[in-house]
Amino acid sequence: MISLDIKCPSSGMQDKMRFENINYLSEKDQLKFVISNREDYEYSKDVMDRFKPNCEIFMQPVWGWEAERLARWILEDGLNVRISLQLHKIVFGDKRGV
Repeated sequence: MISLDIKCPSSGMQDKMRFENINYLSEKDQLKFVISNREDYEYSKDVMDRFKPNCEIFMQPVWGWEAERLARWILEDGLNVRISLQLHKIVFGDKRGV
């Protein structure tokens, strides 16, 4: 299984993405977007519309940001995506190395 992360605008790394890699994903793979604001969310929707990935898609709110807000946007737009939380940070806090 391949897990491909797409960097959104708030990361400052979106220009370094190689979007052609999305075409290599299969049904058993996953694509993840880390969302920190509405711009990131809209960007992720645009990427999904342009490349139509053939895999499971996850949106993960950046640590400390409201997961409920992201969930509302996803439901309002009827997106077929899952929300992923950083469980290690929920359990252990913001410690490095866990």
